[in-house]
Amino acid sequence: MQSKCHKKLELSKFTVYIVLGIVFIFFSIALNGKGFIASGNLLNILRQTAMVSVMAVAGVFVLGAGQIDLTVGSTAAMSAMFSALVLQATNNMLLAILASILFGIFVGFINGLLVTKLKLPSFLATLGMMQMIRGMAMWITNTAAVPI
Repeated sequence: MQSKCHKKLELSKFTVYIVLGIVFIFFSIALNGKGFIASGNLLNILRQTAMVSVMAVAGVFVLGAGQIDLTVGSTAAMSAMFSALVLQATNNMLLAILASILFGIFVGFINGLLVTKLKLPSFLATLGMMQMIRGMAMWITNTAAVPI
């Protein structure tokens, strides 16, 4: 009796992977090899998920500590805006990348201080910071796109 229950538990661990494999095989057959498994398509999928994957890996550390960070999207958007503004002003890609990285570090540092030193709940601290970053971005750009 226990072996049947144990086998069900083993199967339930792999259910998501089995379903994903079935979906993959279905689309491979349905599209008749017209691009789904093509190397260009797989590279395109990797390119499109790269930024989200990097942010997700960073979020794992915050969630692992039992906290939450709501500023990830706003920080990424503001970093991109800073990068575009610096690139527009200096035409120096390295300086633009450095500015966006420094902005992300600064936001993380302020969030860390709010949570650890002021003992604010991470939800409230990052919610306020998220809104502040959005407001700053709208104020700096006058809600217009930044051309490079």
